[in-house]
Amino acid sequence: MTCLLLFGLCHPCPAGAFRSNGLGARARGMGGAYVAIADDTSAAFWNPAGLAFVCAPLTQLELKPERVYAHYTPPGGSVQSNIPHTFVIPALGTIIPLHDCRFPSLELLGYVPYGQQLQWQPDAAYRFNVTADKIRVLSVGGATAYRANDRLGLGIAVFMNDAKVALQNKVPSTVYAGVPGLPDATFNADGTDSAPNVHLGVLWRANETLNLGIAYRSSINTTFQGDASLAIPGGPVITDQFSLPLELPPSVSLGAAWRATPVLLVATQADWVGWSTIDQQVITFRHGALPNQRITRDWGDRTQLRLGMEYSGYKSLFLRAGYSYDPSPVPDPTLDPQLLDLNRHIISAGIGTAGCHWAVDASYEHFFGQPRTTTSSIHPFPTNGHYTGNVDIVTLTISYR
Repeated sequence: MTCLLLFGLCHPCPAGAFRSNGLGARARGMGGAYVAIADDTSAAFWNPAGLAFVCAPLTQLELKPERVYAHYTPPGGSVQSNIPHTFVIPALGTIIPLHDCRFPSLELLGYVPYGQQLQWQPDAAYRFNVTADKIRVLSVGGATAYRANDRLGLGIAVFMNDAKVALQNKVPSTVYAGVPGLPDATFNADGTDSAPNVHLGVLWRANETLNLGIAYRSSINTTFQGDASLAIPGGPVITDQFSLPLELPPSVSLGAAWRATPVLLVATQADWVGWSTIDQQVITFRHGALPNQRITRDWGDRTQLRLGMEYSGYKSLFLRAGYSYDPSPVPDPTLDPQLLDLNRHIISAGIGTAGCHWAVDASYEHFFGQPRTTTSSIHPFPTNGHYTGNVDIVTLTISYR
């Protein structure tokens, strides 16, 4: 059995599009420039130190529909597109204040920091690389903070992350039978794992108009384990159990929020993401029914830049806008059709309204994937070609105080 047949299992995450761009409709409407604000249930994600200054109970439910469009044109071929569909990612958080703000608040949060579901035509040109992939990391945990003084907060959040992956690709008959022209075989793999990580943060209210924040998120060191199968047309189904280590990257965020006028808030942020944790991927099969593999990735660390603003001059109505630039960590030789491994320009807009106890916030983001062409693929089934794509995301947050 050749080592090529499992190629589709070797890349369970498409970089920037796979990593969440943030949490909360207010934050996302401001381009995700939120590490120096962090004053709601998204604080455990953006900067847990923000809890040091939250004095009232708050519960928030978030729903985030996403729709991904990915296009790949092989050399001399026609455009190949994914089958677009909409999937919804939820989040739920609650803040419990202690003793009327004399002590920092506690927070419980469940959200999805990594997740994507993509499907392609079964006869697509890249079917030997991937026909479908689903990956989801569900994080559940708690956060608290310490208020060193009236202006300085220190925070920590601890999460347990439940990770799942499901992958599928076709295998040509020249690989599984050594004979061209026969029907493709189908490879499937499903794996799970759980691993902890921590978020640390500092928030400094430098004066009445300026906040500075810094946050660190540790990596999530997973090893997917599960069942794999190779279904040969008219023949046997070969099964085995596999393990696949995957270290999801650490990150550091640094930002500032400036109250330019009583009704205008401006925020900026830079996120360093340590994508170099994905330098290679090694798949091991327990019983040897399928061959072990080692695939080069060589992803590089990148810095995402964010800018946002919020206007609150219409009584209980808030208007927001933002921009972010998120460069791809994937080099040309290991680029593949699991988009969007592209540099992304992200435009966002948001609106919110608040009453005595209830608030509703909504945001819309469009990810413009910068077109990219590669001629230097090192994959066993080469993925040279032209890549384009975009993503539409709507986030709705309902709050109760």
